[in-house]
Amino acid sequence: MNVRAICRNLMTGTVALLAVALSGLASAAEVRVPINLDAGFLNRVLINKTFQGEEGVATPWNDGTGCNYLVLKDPVITITQGTVVLLSRGEARVGKPLTESTCLTFLDWKGFLQTEQVPRIDPDGSRVRFKVTDSKLLDENMKERLKSKTVWGWVKRHAHPELEKVELDLSAVVQDVGDLLPEFLSSVEASRMKSLIDSMRLDGVRYGADTVITDLVMTLEDTGTTPVVDNDAEPTLTEEELAQWQERWQAWDSFVTYTIKELAGASSSRATRSELLSVMLQARMELDSMLAEPVHLDRDPLRELFTRSWQRLTPLMQNVSHNVPTKSAIQLFGFIAAGDALSAMDKLGPVTGMEVSVAGLRRLARMVAMTESATDPFSTRSDDVDPALRELFDFGPPIPVSDELPPQGILTTLISNAYADFSVDRLLAKQLNKIVVTPKNARQYVPMVRQLLDQTLNASLRKNPLDEEFFEITRPMVLATAWQESCFRQHVRRGGKMVPLRSKAGAVGLMQVRPSIWRGFYEPASLKNDIGYNARAGTEILLHYMRDYVIAKGEHKRSGGLDNVVRATYATYNGGPGHLKRYRRSSTSGNLRKIDQAFWNKFEKIRGGNDSAPLACFGVSP
Repeated sequence: MNVRAICRNLMTGTVALLAVALSGLASAAEVRVPINLDAGFLNRVLINKTFQGEEGVATPWNDGTGCNYLVLKDPVITITQGTVVLLSRGEARVGKPLTESTCLTFLDWKGFLQTEQVPRIDPDGSRVRFKVTDSKLLDENMKERLKSKTVWGWVKRHAHPELEKVELDLSAVVQDVGDLLPEFLSSVEASRMKSLIDSMRLDGVRYGADTVITDLVMTLEDTGTTPVVDNDAEPTLTEEELAQWQERWQAWDSFVTYTIKELAGASSSRATRSELLSVMLQARMELDSMLAEPVHLDRDPLRELFTRSWQRLTPLMQNVSHNVPTKSAIQLFGFIAAGDALSAMDKLGPVTGMEVSVAGLRRLARMVAMTESATDPFSTRSDDVDPALRELFDFGPPIPVSDELPPQGILTTLISNAYADFSVDRLLAKQLNKIVVTPKNARQYVPMVRQLLDQTLNASLRKNPLDEEFFEITRPMVLATAWQESCFRQHVRRGGKMVPLRSKAGAVGLMQVRPSIWRGFYEPASLKNDIGYNARAGTEILLHYMRDYVIAKGEHKRSGGLDNVVRATYATYNGGPGHLKRYRRSSTSGNLRKIDQAFWNKFEKIRGGNDSAPLACFGVSP
């Protein structure tokens, strides 16, 4: 990736965030956005200009004879006490060629070269350079300093200029920033926008913990007026405005999904991928809640979602950047810088002129793309199952939706695991899909659903086993969840018709799975119409939360043991990953405490052997 591309990724991520700050300022104001260049970034990007090849080798001096050379490798940058320190392993030889293959050697050295470099901003305000201020040659134990003035002279003459090639040129990105700003600002006039872009510069260098910080400075000229926001206004949206709003929130949903997929695909850590999934699910839940509210023109709820989600993503993006190839790390660093800037800009408070536009989100999504592609990440918003999304987050192949059983006579070893497991409950599910439970048929219906859930759980555990210590709580937890969520119902009768059970929040069926939240993981029509598919999906989600969140975070190691796992897993299933600890938080609302206690009571009855207890839903005694 060339320097222009590096800088574009570094800076364009801050544009939307700058817009947040700038669009609401009425008088002349200088806005400073910190750009954090941490040691990990410098190691991956800056030293790459000097240390070439897969092994990262630099050869500041080599006369070609084999008798005189200085080779550096294994570079590591640290930032300490206001100085960038570069330590690299080195080898040097100084001698006189005697023949083509022999030398009269005066010095043969192996050890380490340590240089101290000070970052500076060029006078043009567009480049960060690194000036070497000191260097020393150490022995292989990194202790004794080589005192030879001759060697010192060679190092200064050959190594210093090579190492000072390290720079970050930001001049090429000004135009990119200028192209982006109008897409996020709706109230800045063209003349003020030009003045704003012309004022952009880097200003000063300071140090944080293991970080070099420079500020991107912009000045917005005085307009002499102050924007007025009518917070009581509730204008009616026109059809055109409603269409635009629809496009914007769908773009936001696509942006979050695309970004999470790209980051998860670049991460080798299962824990990081789980946290990324948590961010996506939380963002979708918040979007669902937002869409349930009336839409007004006097505020932009997408900006609030944008801010909160990016703040959650920032530390995860940092984790991903530390474990990907250099080119990918460069791309992610721009996104990380944007998250840092967003946190600073958001402190300025509500802003009236900034809009999270479709075009702006599209540009930002392209920043995080791990592959070179011309595909528009927002070209479609499909409800189809996305196998890649399921694989990224360890859900495995999609759950089959076909009503057909595997053909007779085919060896089970030739049948895919997913299809074979699915066929276990297929006939039972077909029967249940024709039934609406009533007090009259409840004694026959409830045992059938319990059997279906038992088969589903067994199939899920064959596919993805749990440690034996959790076996005793898993079955009663699954049954209690289905009881709590739906009273074992997939369908109900309304207006004389059999329809899928649906909550006000949009959750459907036996396990009350929300298709809008789990878009890409499950097929919406099957969640609504097929109790077998719904059972498999809900059980899969419940076990995923149990494994990758509750157990992974060690809730079973706290006082309370396995009971904690049950309480935390249901809380997460009910409210999302952000609710994992609600069962033990004193701040949990009374309403949520009632929900959790109702579930716990059901779990205790099932664990105690009362499998018929769900009959109480229909006024039938066990």
